[in-house]
Amino acid sequence: MTSIRPYHALGDRDELIYFVGRTLLRLTIGELQSRGERTVFLSLDFEYDRPYFSSQQSLIKKLELEIGINKGFVFIDEIQKKENAGLFLKGIQDLDLPYKLIVSGSGSVDLKARVKESMVGRKKVYELYPVSLKEFVNFKTDYQYENKLVDFFSVEGLRLDSILSEYLHFGGYPNDTALSATGC
Repeated sequence: MTSIRPYHALGDRDELIYFVGRTLLRLTIGELQSRGERTVFLSLDFEYDRPYFSSQQSLIKKLELEIGINKGFVFIDEIQKKENAGLFLKGIQDLDLPYKLIVSGSGSVDLKARVKESMVGRKKVYELYPVSLKEFVNFKTDYQYENKLVDFFSVEGLRLDSILSEYLHFGGYPNDTALSATGC
């Protein structure tokens, strides 16, 4: 089984990261926190977080309160809900603060449409797709049959039916896949 280390994708501080997909975002936050890194998560879905996005200065004050003036990781979810989000982020990024900004949105179409500033040389975009049936089966079987799925399918008919039913129910969304594995 290949171990996912999403924080490796974060690169240098001066690049803004765009994620589409919350599961990897949550894994990344958890991994960073387990390493003792300072993190802040804000979402434009949450009414109580929206005032921090009224101006760049409001957001910076919040980050200084939570992280201080040291290196830290700032996760901003649903960025496409901020008017002129690209310009807002570019302005913060250009201040050369010690924070790594990682932003996400609920869909790549909304994210690309609402974050219009090019940010050339300042961003990396990671688009995360739903889990394929093959990936789901491998995940559900702890990768035990990774190189012999055809054999697994022919021998384990009842188990395959159960896995297929679960896959169809959750739709291949990574977060639901991970939650179904933990029984949540």
